[in-house]
Amino acid sequence: MTRETASATPRVTALVIETGYRGAVIDRLLEQTAELVGATAACLVVRDPDRPGSGIVSACLGIEESWIGRSFEGLDEHPPGLLDNAAWVSVPATGGGRGILGLEPGPTSPADLETVAAQSDLIAAALEHAGTPPTLTANILNETDALAASLDASGPYTAPRAVELQLALSIGDELQLPVAGAIELELALLLYPLGWLADRESGAAALRPDTGYDAGRALGAADTVAAVPGLEPIAAILRHVDEWYDGSGEPAGIAGERIPIASRIVAAAQEFRALVSPRRGRPALTEEDAVAAIAARSGMRFDPEVVAALRRALDAAH
Repeated sequence: MTRETASATPRVTALVIETGYRGAVIDRLLEQTAELVGATAACLVVRDPDRPGSGIVSACLGIEESWIGRSFEGLDEHPPGLLDNAAWVSVPATGGGRGILGLEPGPTSPADLETVAAQSDLIAAALEHAGTPPTLTANILNETDALAASLDASGPYTAPRAVELQLALSIGDELQLPVAGAIELELALLLYPLGWLADRESGAAALRPDTGYDAGRALGAADTVAAVPGLEPIAAILRHVDEWYDGSGEPAGIAGERIPIASRIVAAAQEFRALVSPRRGRPALTEEDAVAAIAARSGMRFDPEVVAALRRALDAAH
């Protein structure tokens, strides 16, 4: 099977620049944060640079959108009375300065607190990147995708990059992802190979011989993508690819539908590609055997709905 080496740069650039996705980044990050910790309402209040101690509501979830744009005094003394029982954290998580993030109900476990801190840092980065010209964002994105394609081309998979991309997008179609969700899914898949860079810098990948899955690569990709203006939600998706549906995964140990749907799809598509590629003396599995191996861990490693959609997508392709 011929390895695909061509970059998907034109498509990637269009996804972020031409679709207007970048304008939705803050809202998507707020939605992600609430989903990750099981919050039903959330609010982001950004510090007003022209009025010390005051803030402006920039995004909200689960409350009236009419709150957006309202100004609040005394931001440093107490959070604004938008949510009755919210927990408020600084944006960024350490040092603050950009604003505050409220979640209701608030996170309680150490893992959830760590997750919110990571999301807070991504929101801060997105706010800092908001003024980046689209042309600069496009240039950074092009270079990032080209690097990902190059790293992927020298990786261990013999199955083409298009295998997982086409499969994942078909799974997304089966699950009827919204437009923004489909964009995020494709970007996450295209940029996932950046995790090879972290593998190389650490000296070795943490391979699982039974499946060929490379543990920890998603976190390396997330760290790289987080620095690209407009891709902060993609970094969050990549950060949670190694979560298991039963809650036994990493880095936060979240379970079920709290794991971003794009993360769940990327995990299954990556696993499929790994299984249909020979690894460490293991011959490549047939598509049927690869699906069976993934289905055997449905409800544990993988989302049962994603596994069912994977089956339907492969059936439709034949």
